[in-house]
Amino acid sequence: MNKEVLVRTKEYQILEKRINSFLQGYKQNLALLGPSFSGKTHLIETFLENNLLSKKFIFLYTDLEFSTFPNFTFQVFSSLLFYYLKQKEKFINDYNLDTLILESQEFIPKTIEKIKSILTLSHSKERASWEQIAQVLDTFTDETQQKLIFVIENFTLLKNFSKKFLLDLAKYITLQKNIMFIFISRRKKEAENILSEELNLIFGSFEKIYLGNFSPYYALTYLNNKLGNRLEISFKKFLIELTDGFPLYLEIITNELLKVPKEKIEFESFIKKLSYLLNSEKSCLYQIFKGKLNLIKQNLKNIFLINPLLILISSGYTRKKELASLLKTDSKNLNNKLSKLAELNILNKNGSFYFLPNKLFSFWLSSVFKIEIELPLVLYNDKEKIIEKKIKEKFEESEEARKKDSFQRFLELVQLFKDDTIKTGKKLISLPHIKRLKIVPARNKNMKFIIGEAKRYYLILAFKEDIAQDTDILEFSTRCSYFRNKQPKKIFITLGGADYTAKLLAKEKRLYFWEREEVNFLLKLYNKPLII
Repeated sequence: MNKEVLVRTKEYQILEKRINSFLQGYKQNLALLGPSFSGKTHLIETFLENNLLSKKFIFLYTDLEFSTFPNFTFQVFSSLLFYYLKQKEKFINDYNLDTLILESQEFIPKTIEKIKSILTLSHSKERASWEQIAQVLDTFTDETQQKLIFVIENFTLLKNFSKKFLLDLAKYITLQKNIMFIFISRRKKEAENILSEELNLIFGSFEKIYLGNFSPYYALTYLNNKLGNRLEISFKKFLIELTDGFPLYLEIITNELLKVPKEKIEFESFIKKLSYLLNSEKSCLYQIFKGKLNLIKQNLKNIFLINPLLILISSGYTRKKELASLLKTDSKNLNNKLSKLAELNILNKNGSFYFLPNKLFSFWLSSVFKIEIELPLVLYNDKEKIIEKKIKEKFEESEEARKKDSFQRFLELVQLFKDDTIKTGKKLISLPHIKRLKIVPARNKNMKFIIGEAKRYYLILAFKEDIAQDTDILEFSTRCSYFRNKQPKKIFITLGGADYTAKLLAKEKRLYFWEREEVNFLLKLYNKPLII
């Protein structure tokens, strides 16, 4: 396996297993879902690099990002012929479809005849359809006796062609056995809707693989592989905190840090490199973030309130009541802006909170962009010093948090609850403002109980650093029964995870069950450093 996918080992293994099963006659289509730059296409590319010349399959790739139906048709045919010729080890230095047709004619004459007939249709009044593309694919697989892996990037845009197109495609996926489809999309909700409705297949359904940010463990693995001992562990943890494990940002930052001439990257060099990436117009990070702002301007007719709204949210004001009060605006106007930003995937809504899911972009807004708005004429060198100071403050905040044990940090988190609501999975949970708090030891020395008295009920929590056992769940459930008349809300928290039986037992006992991921998500909502 290519070293580049080490941090995506699990996803790569699923991809590899499903493709190998398909080649052996057991088809399972895949959908890779995740935000932009999360490594979806890279995963496919890596597998392709390792297997392209294996002669076990022909690869076919299309991207609908800027594609009309005629473009899509050309992409399908060009990709099919290009990768077919590549497998035959014929070097093609021209991707023009006419050239590819000429080069392929002697090998697959029946397929070429079909392609030519459809290209003729595209110039007539009759529009090419999925059935006609399917005829080419079927002719090709019959003629070559090879299977196809058909990748469609930004597949949610298929709906722009026609309802009939999606219906015909769904039937085709169900009936044929020689083509495995891999759909890719950054629009998770929209993709899930299409997969559960238009492409909800009885046979040949899609297995969904979600690619989010790297977990702290995998992010640290990535940084260790790239930087080794050149960067101190505290700096690596800070990068994970700052980027929230976003693959693209980690790659950009590590590539810049590798330019430091000294073997050991010292603190000042580390800070200066980060400052350059965030602050310099020459930096690709700066350009990415400016691009996000331009996207907002292009899609919002009235951008009044947007700049101060983004700066407030990036500074930790994430509740709607706080935002309305600070911006001195009415609820309807604020709702409109928040909804628009959510549609553009700039903001996420979860329960009571509107937050920026992109942590590094959030930090950029609260530092670089804020300075550009408030001090538009500040010189670059002066701005650089201000940004360096902001980064150092952020680093110190993270280091201060990491000096505390996890239980202390969780206790501080509980005391931030203000009758908020959050959604974990499909469940909406209320987090009450705690008036009085009591900590009770458990039989297991590694577990503690937190009893919080709120206005209307009790919030009872169990907190454990290491792996949760069945006995822990049973003890917590028994303790909670003492408060049954108080209608308590019961949450079991484990940072070490748990096996299936412990989770099942928690469900049977009607306990909410949180792991490290949920705790870190809460810390993110409350604008606090993660537990890494």
